[in-house]
Amino acid sequence: MTGRVRPAQGRDAAAIAAIMAPFARETTITFTSHERSPAEISAALGQHPWLVWEALGGTVTGYAALSLFRTGPGYARVREVSIGLSPSARGKGQGRALMAALEAAARRQGITALLAAISGENPGAQAFHAACGFDPVGLLPGVGYKFGRRLDLVLMQKDLSPAERGG
Repeated sequence: MTGRVRPAQGRDAAAIAAIMAPFARETTITFTSHERSPAEISAALGQHPWLVWEALGGTVTGYAALSLFRTGPGYARVREVSIGLSPSARGKGQGRALMAALEAAARRQGITALLAAISGENPGAQAFHAACGFDPVGLLPGVGYKFGRRLDLVLMQKDLSPAERGG
């Protein structure tokens, strides 16, 4: 695992778009078929924390990002996580390093819960998030649609400050 996690910059947008594109085009990992352009990604970089894995030599092989879960003040301390790795980067610890850095960034912002919305057809992502401390909290049957069929969405959550939970 030679490389480092660092904040994403505008110059990383094309590499991030290249990592994302096959997921949109070829898989049910994401329910969208829209391939995000480097310009769209560059515009999103300033909205919430985005991180990249930069391999030795400067190649970006992974990304992780926080985004709003829902709007409104009641959700101000909740963020949704997104993470993606190029095929050559998988299974080398880069995803865990990105997730740990993303969690640290969330904690610095006062975020108290992270959510992951994962395709029911992506057991690898479910296992990855579980290994990173996320718990399954919900199943939304058939809410996604891609390639002519309905897809389940699995929700997983990681509490960053469970002592604050009310009840």
